[in-house]
Amino acid sequence: MGGNPLVYNTPTMTTSTRIAEVIEASTTKLVAQCYQLYDAPPLGSLVRAGPLHDAIYGVVIGITTEGLDPSRRPIARGQQAQTQEQVYQDHPELAHLLRTHLEIAIVGHARGGSPLILSKPALSEAEGSKDEPVEARSTPSPSKGEGWGEGAPSSPSMAESQARPGRSPRGDDAPSAGPERALAHTLPPLPPRIHTFLYTCSPDELRAFTASLDFFPLLLADTSPATDEATALLLRTAATAHDDPAAFLLRAGRELARLLATDPPRLTTLLRRLS
Repeated sequence: MGGNPLVYNTPTMTTSTRIAEVIEASTTKLVAQCYQLYDAPPLGSLVRAGPLHDAIYGVVIGITTEGLDPSRRPIARGQQAQTQEQVYQDHPELAHLLRTHLEIAIVGHARGGSPLILSKPALSEAEGSKDEPVEARSTPSPSKGEGWGEGAPSSPSMAESQARPGRSPRGDDAPSAGPERALAHTLPPLPPRIHTFLYTCSPDELRAFTASLDFFPLLLADTSPATDEATALLLRTAATAHDDPAAFLLRAGRELARLLATDPPRLTTLLRRLS
């Protein structure tokens, strides 16, 4: 950053990178402090608290930058500065007096200590000490009738005929029972501990998590002002991680229509955000 603490960074999220720590935790929400000032994932990002085998997943529904002491507002310092960046160059202490934190709605967790199995490697080494190390994992082969959803393959030959994990035998983008077998799209029994590391989610992790839309009720139940905007942004980003973005958005729109049938204004606003 060349000594300039002012950072406008939109993470590419091609790897799972540690960006923050949990500083408040409850059954339904987390607050995390970013390591770098202004270095937050975008609104609507899927993030993970903890390692893969003990993951709690959430959606960023708010981003705030404020002073370390919320009772003391920052004062204007740029009257003589030519640029915004110069304010931070002239006052390097600001990077230590301000903080950026995230508000996160919990939408799922790893089931029974099982990591989310990705269809292809999504995590990398040597991107700095804050990148999560690669873990070798294999997908167990369930017995017939165990753990598979309706319409999923019941024989190895049918499983092998699928184009890739996470796709149904019909060949559309509806979820089958591959990666999400390790996930529960429900609230975790316990929230994460304070100082649990927070990671961005790679496209593969995002695709695997959103293969099922069972997390919608948890997210839509949140009453924060930006929740609907975050929901739309999450779905638009997730669509790009799926093989058929249009099919994914169509499926998401239908599920939203079912869940919000009694709230037409909210449904209309969300569907417009998706278009």
